Amino acid sequence: MNAATHYRLVETTGHLNRLSSVAEKGFLMPILLTNEDVKKLITPQTAVEVMKETYRSMAEGTGVTRTRSQTFGETSKEGTFVELRTSDGIIPAFRAVGMRILPDLHSWPKIGDTVRHDKVPKANKKFLAFNLIFDLDTADLQAVVQDAHLQQMRIAGTHGVAADYLARKDASRIGVLGSGRMARGVLVD
Repeated sequence: MNAATHYRLVETTGHLNRLSSVAEKGFLMPILLTNEDVKKLITPQTAVEVMKETYRSMAEGTGVTRTRSQTFGETSKEGTFVELRTSDGIIPAFRAVGMRILPDLHSWPKIGDTVRHDKVPKANKKFLAFNLIFDLDTADLQAVVQDAHLQQMRIAGTHGVAADYLARKDASRIGVLGSGRMARGVLVD
């Protein structure tokens, strides 16, 4: 899903409303939202509503996105490559243009006769993805948003939409296949 959807997850909380008074003074300073900010601002219920609108826009042809881009280049450490993944999109109902940027390091060491893919830990051991959010009408940068919790809420919203449309109305149990960081937000009321 595109970064404009991520923007809407943040925008629906009203956190970006303070930007209008700054803009009226003739300048616009984008805000930085950390993962901790996003945890406080976005609920799974908000995520479900945002994802419903995203899917509706995509189905109607008003939402625009593209295939994720992955660019690789060798670093100064032999056999280690940097990958830059980007995805972007526009959901007009959200009045936003967004881009998600995710850098990673990879290596493919040969162990015996087997070549194995390893993600190389970053020096700070932190997940570093973020979203750039622009105003649809002015193209002004509105926000830079750290991505870890926002991505979890997007996944939770996607699963919530699926449950709304696919689960029986009298269902009282749920089964989850798979696990990991992205699954954390799925089983929340």
